[in-house]
Amino acid sequence: MTRRGLPVEADEDPFVKSFRERLRATPPDILPGTDGMPDRAPELAGLADLVPVRRGGAGLVYRATDVASGRTVAVKVLLVGQTHSPSARARILQEASILAALDHPRLVRVLDAGEIRDTPGWPDGVPYLVMEWIEGKPLDQCIGVEALTVTEAARVVRDLAGALTVVHAEGIVHRDLKPANVILATGPDIRPAAKLIDFGLARIDEAGGGLTTAGEILGTPGYMAPEQAAVDEHLGEVGPATDVHGLGGILFFLLFGRPPFAGRTAVEAFANVVKGKIVWPTAAMRQLPRPLRTILETCLERRPARRYPSAAALESDLGRFLEGRSIVARRPTVPARIGGWCRRRPVVAVSLLLWVAFILTGICGLAIHGLQMRQAREAAIASQQAAQASLEQLPDGAMERIISRSPPLDENSVEYLRGLMKLYSDTPLGPDTRNGARFRITRLRGLAAIFARTERIDDAIECLDLAMRQCDDLHHVAARGGALSSERIEIIEEKLRVLRAANRLEAAEAVVRGMLRWVDDAAIPLSSRSADLVATARLGLGYVINEQGRTEEALPVITAALAELRHLSEDDPDDLEILRNELDGYYYASAVSATAGRSEDRCNLLRTMTRRAEEAIERFPAEAAGFEEKLVLGLASLADAEAAAGRFGESLAVVGRLREEVDDGLRTYPDRPFFRHESIEAAIRESIATRGLDAPDRSLALLEEALVNARREVAMEPAVYVHAQRLVKVLQNLGLLHEAAGRPALAIDAFREMIAPLEPWAEAPDRKSPIRSIWSGAHARIGSLLHRQGDMSGAVASHEQALIDAEPAQRPPILVALASAALESGNTALARRAAEEALLDPATSTPAHQILSRIPD
Repeated sequence: MTRRGLPVEADEDPFVKSFRERLRATPPDILPGTDGMPDRAPELAGLADLVPVRRGGAGLVYRATDVASGRTVAVKVLLVGQTHSPSARARILQEASILAALDHPRLVRVLDAGEIRDTPGWPDGVPYLVMEWIEGKPLDQCIGVEALTVTEAARVVRDLAGALTVVHAEGIVHRDLKPANVILATGPDIRPAAKLIDFGLARIDEAGGGLTTAGEILGTPGYMAPEQAAVDEHLGEVGPATDVHGLGGILFFLLFGRPPFAGRTAVEAFANVVKGKIVWPTAAMRQLPRPLRTILETCLERRPARRYPSAAALESDLGRFLEGRSIVARRPTVPARIGGWCRRRPVVAVSLLLWVAFILTGICGLAIHGLQMRQAREAAIASQQAAQASLEQLPDGAMERIISRSPPLDENSVEYLRGLMKLYSDTPLGPDTRNGARFRITRLRGLAAIFARTERIDDAIECLDLAMRQCDDLHHVAARGGALSSERIEIIEEKLRVLRAANRLEAAEAVVRGMLRWVDDAAIPLSSRSADLVATARLGLGYVINEQGRTEEALPVITAALAELRHLSEDDPDDLEILRNELDGYYYASAVSATAGRSEDRCNLLRTMTRRAEEAIERFPAEAAGFEEKLVLGLASLADAEAAAGRFGESLAVVGRLREEVDDGLRTYPDRPFFRHESIEAAIRESIATRGLDAPDRSLALLEEALVNARREVAMEPAVYVHAQRLVKVLQNLGLLHEAAGRPALAIDAFREMIAPLEPWAEAPDRKSPIRSIWSGAHARIGSLLHRQGDMSGAVASHEQALIDAEPAQRPPILVALASAALESGNTALARRAAEEALLDPATSTPAHQILSRIPD
């Protein structure tokens, strides 16, 4: 049996029964009817091209064109089933008056209002509002692929709190704050901007201004505040604190993807509202910065008096959080909560106190002797735990702020991170030496990752060396070759990855060879885990040797390491780490095969990698995220391999699978930035394949999609080099596409834009050479395009700029291009100098001779 679409369940929960009784007493116009809207759009004066875009609980929203101004507007029409309800019509008129009287960038503006007249299929008198059109979508659709980051979510709610401050100042309470009533305006070059809509349930605190009658239930069960349920009279009346609770509900949804009061039905959700029963996602909450957790919990307090006193106070605290300052809100302490409970239940509290006193008297007498014996040890452990706890409470938001700053890092940020390194390395170990050392190792490795992401390579290496020393110091309390020895190998491999990413190939090779010597010198039987790590280290060695151009030397090293990993995986098929490293082995071996020109071997290795990754996803669903990433990497490399072999159709088919996996990862793991980054890489690869199949329009659309996302990543985390590198990659492909399509002006724009993202990194010692090489190539391309357009002076200037940053191997062809442009511009002296230098390289001697032969003596 159902009533108005809400299921009736056979439970005896008094709160649920109470809700049903109130629901039956609610006037019919409060709940939207199920009458269908007319098939055709209404005819409204001054408006054209009405297209339905959204249906809500109170009405239908159309996109339309204002005939007079030509701008796009939104038209909200009341549901036909509510047309003849006086209170429903009054609500839409109230919404018009409220929005027309308010002026705030985060509130939707009302432009006009009226009633439908003389439209076939529509009854007369249906009210409508004409509002500004906001390009975007409701917040309740910003999940999965389009989910906001923690910082963006906090910024959106802060802006909404600012808007509600203006609303509350006019004596208005919204009462129905939820993600569906907030539109997120988006654009390629702007930050997400939220706008609050739908004031149909707002209450105006003026004589005769309210439309609410006693006993009405207004709001959305998943997001409404407990006082809106009107069950507990001690909670007080609906007021600004109700909207503060609503803002907390929106923040909860943006962070966790569901309403705070979840339920299988509206009835169950309402019962949770009445009880104040929020099921907090514990694991996800732990990943939030501590100040943001406090803000969220304060907003969602059951009692209004414990929430923020106003929307302005919430806006201020969110601003403090976003700026990295201490917030004002504090969670009630345990003694305060206990005290409040005792005041509400004095009789029970006194009884419990007497029992506790009686029991404690007996226990204390028995425990005094043991307490004295343990006192010294407990004091030392407490000191150690206190030191670790204080370090664990260092604000996580500081890390996020650092990577969101423009590179290079300022000295204050660097000193802050180095101060953390000293604190972590100097933490007292106390009597529990093993636990203290593990704390140091974990924290130092995490800090090394931050240093590496922000290109502080030397600091990252120092962190890892400090962590390694902790492993070495513990050898006297740990079995040789045991867990700590494996951990030491893991740290060395992290060091290898950092050095390799920074292009310090010789140092990386020395590190891994030193580790292998250390393992051989230890002369101890290795555990399966340690043997796996050693084989993975040999993979890394082969990869580094190959990157230095010694491919023939790298092939046997990497082949032997991969064979060892396969053997270990066969012996222990359920060891996830061995399986992950085996997948890495296929990836590394394919890279070496590519350098050696063995394209078929490369493709076969990558096909094996993807097949093994798919098997792992099926066998280990709890660890699927990590194996999904391996599968994506394998498919991406396989697409590259097929394209490199000229098989663009096969490459496009692989990219299709790649896009499916990336999109699935974005939906399933929205908090993992890997899939967000790989969606950009997938678009680039699909563009390359479609360009190879002579589909330039599709290729251009894909690159433009990738460009929007790449710019967004750089804006979010400017201090992370790989984001800038990925943006340059997109721009380079875009420039090449425009050049091939005969659009030289657009190609020049793309190549010029390539230079800007890497500008802040130009003086970084570990990135200087690759950056200057990229710059040289961009300037050379611009020079060639200007040459073709007949702009010889511009071509000469671009080629001269290209020579400034060119690597030795880049110089000869640039010199030939410079000589040719200089000759055509009439600068024979420059043409002669450039051609004579190009003459020294065998690869460019012929064109250089030809240019010299054209220069008059």
